[in-house]
Amino acid sequence: MNDDIEAGEISLAAAAAAADIERNQAADTMAASQDVAQTWYVAFVLTGREDIVRRLLERYFPEVTVLIPRRSLRERRRGKWKMVEKTVFPGYVFFRCDLSNKLYFFIRRVNRVIRILEQERLPQQVYEHEMQVILKLTKGQDLIPLSRVQDVDGKVVVASGPLAGCEGMIVGADRRKGRVKIRIMVGGEPKIVDVGAEWIAEAGEAATGGR
Repeated sequence: MNDDIEAGEISLAAAAAAADIERNQAADTMAASQDVAQTWYVAFVLTGREDIVRRLLERYFPEVTVLIPRRSLRERRRGKWKMVEKTVFPGYVFFRCDLSNKLYFFIRRVNRVIRILEQERLPQQVYEHEMQVILKLTKGQDLIPLSRVQDVDGKVVVASGPLAGCEGMIVGADRRKGRVKIRIMVGGEPKIVDVGAEWIAEAGEAATGGR
């Protein structure tokens, strides 16, 4: 870990120590509510620094579960198609915890965290139905793998994979690149993102999107 990361951890270590004391005390008003316990939130971080924030959160707050959704995509590099992994929401770090007031304050101080998704100056939970979609696509393991699809009467039909049963989210497709555009909601805002797909070969043609 480089010097600027270590420098940014000094105050965080003190904050984590205070958090340890708090965890041994009675939960405060926010933590006492079963309705908010272990819910998902979003931290906005510097783009490209999502994994650094994950490491810091997991190191100092082991009770926090972190999710950074990624997708498998085909990209053409130097004339060849290769599989790559890219973040679904650059600059977004999803985290699940029993968010007490003090823990909220400490997470905001984590190096490279810009802010936490809020509503009326209070941390806003990711809506349950939105998070269910994200967890279904990733299976809680960060990566959205390829779905197997085919064209039927001008529509993309999913045969298997994470998009199975989610055809209503599909808003476009690019068979040559092996990508499907889907609409995902986060915090009530629609996000259009590409996810990887492999087109099932029809009679007389080769499969595309999986090479």
